[in-house]
Amino acid sequence: MTEKEIRKYINRLNNGNACESIFTRQISKTVNVAKVWPQQPKMTDNIIVNFSSYRFFFIKNELNQYVGAVFDMYSDLHWYIVPQSRKQGHLTKALKESILPYLFNEERDRQRITIEKAAIGKKNYLNSKNVAEKAKLG
Repeated sequence: MTEKEIRKYINRLNNGNACESIFTRQISKTVNVAKVWPQQPKMTDNIIVNFSSYRFFFIKNELNQYVGAVFDMYSDLHWYIVPQSRKQGHLTKALKESILPYLFNEERDRQRITIEKAAIGKKNYLNSKNVAEKAKLG
């Protein structure tokens, strides 16, 4: 999942264009859990439970605008915050107060995150490492 794809989902939610491909449910004031289908399912599709869908946590700011997302890959988490909303604590707060408690309440006994400098660059690596430390993930 690329940053560009995640940003596309955030933009669709903010623009009211999620149609029937993103279903959200609020779990806290600033976080919604969601099922996301990369392509809108058709009535003729043979869909079984989670077929072809992804689970995300979408993060909102105090103005109720979506500013980020955490992609739950079960064995790992991948996050993205829109550039103009970075370094404002949205991700750290969402992880600590909503997302991690939600995941562990689902009887998940372990959660891993991977932060690779070679994959995301030094600046994003340091920022993500800082978030992980503040959220007590490391």
